[in-house]
Amino acid sequence: MDKIIIPHDVTPKKFFAELFPKQFEYNRINNPIDDLSGTEMTVQYNIQGPNGGTWNYKIKAYDEIVVAEGPNEKAILTFNLKESDWRDIATGRNGFASREEIEKRTLKMRERREIMKNLKGKLNINLTRPENDPVIFSVVFNKAETMELSLSMQIEDYNDMITGKVGIPSLFIKDKVKIRGDILFALKLSQIQL
Repeated sequence: MDKIIIPHDVTPKKFFAELFPKQFEYNRINNPIDDLSGTEMTVQYNIQGPNGGTWNYKIKAYDEIVVAEGPNEKAILTFNLKESDWRDIATGRNGFASREEIEKRTLKMRERREIMKNLKGKLNINLTRPENDPVIFSVVFNKAETMELSLSMQIEDYNDMITGKVGIPSLFIKDKVKIRGDILFALKLSQIQL
């Protein structure tokens, strides 16, 4: 199977219905992960824009993916973002790390999944990037907004964080991230090495 190239003008529908399952299969074959047997994770995207919508996918033990249009009440992570920002993330454009790097990091560790299953709260992210508008989005853990935290940083530092090169505490010490909100939630997020 060849590597899946995501076109720069991809719509959420084309991505989730056609390309993402193929990309998942490519990553599963070429980047096998064997420590996720018996696990399951559901992720939801609420995408605002002319071609937006709500999509979710469930990954079972890194062996199977089920993608569906619409919300899923069992989502562990719910991303809320504008269509243009989603597209930059999905295609790895305008400063974002490649989706393949992000996916590998997100799915890699059983412990991170187990911690995420029990997290409850909302993380607001504000990213500045050179020569482009800022990116603002939120991630809600387990459909609960009981605790709220906001992070502001440069996109390069965000990429380092989500690909596992650096954590929130290190960015905070170096004054590369501004944190506002529930510090307890920040500490819980640091457990998943965010």
